[in-house]
Amino acid sequence: MTLTEKAQTNIKQKMESEKLSYYQLADKVKINQGNLYRVINKNKDIRLTTLQKLIDALNIKPTTIFK
Repeated sequence: MTLTEKAQTNIKQKMESEKLSYYQLADKVKINQGNLYRVINKNKDIRLTTLQKLIDALNIKPTTIFK
């Protein structure tokens, strides 16, 4: 599993546990909902700035995002 896939999996799991929709998370991180969906589901590389916004919005520890 690539680092991108690990981050995507952890983001999806956190969204499910927090009951957040793509719309809600996109609003929190101030990115387009379609872009968020592609970043999380389409093996699209995640920019570090976007990853940082997602980590902050979901309260994920940066050290665990790739585990």
